Amino acid sequence: MHIKIKGQELKLILFLSLSYAVGGLCGAYLIEYYQKAPPCSLCIYQRFVLGAVIVCFPFVWMFFQKYPYRKVYVIIPLIYLVSFVLAAYHSGVEQHIFPAPSQCRGNLTQHGGDVNLLRDLLLQQDIVPCDKVSWRLFGLSMATHNALGSLCLVLMWGYVLWQRRYAGERYS
Repeated sequence: MHIKIKGQELKLILFLSLSYAVGGLCGAYLIEYYQKAPPCSLCIYQRFVLGAVIVCFPFVWMFFQKYPYRKVYVIIPLIYLVSFVLAAYHSGVEQHIFPAPSQCRGNLTQHGGDVNLLRDLLLQQDIVPCDKVSWRLFGLSMATHNALGSLCLVLMWGYVLWQRRYAGERYS
């Protein structure tokens, strides 16, 4: 059984991708400012990736409206593939499967080994460790939720691209 993806379904998946990015960013900022859970550096990188979807969406949408047969919409699933990899890595760091990057641990060699400079920097800002989960929903960290959501979108987009490639038809 094959479901043919037509223009309307593709538009729906485009808007679903945009809605996930907007909802993810709004949720992240709500948790940060309302729940007082500061983000780690990997959380910030995940926000950049979701922001890239929001920034690219209007251009992809305009180009898709003008040239529906071009595959410019491939940009969105590629960004979500990056989002999945980054969120899965972050989830692995939280589970102590992967080592935390140096910006999450506070490395002395980063500051030339000057303990006084490092102390001053630490007093100015909070270093949030990437391997500590500051907020959970249904027992899963937000990085894990982002990995699962991004994976779902990558799989949906993969199916859409597979359908459009092998259907041999042009959809409007």
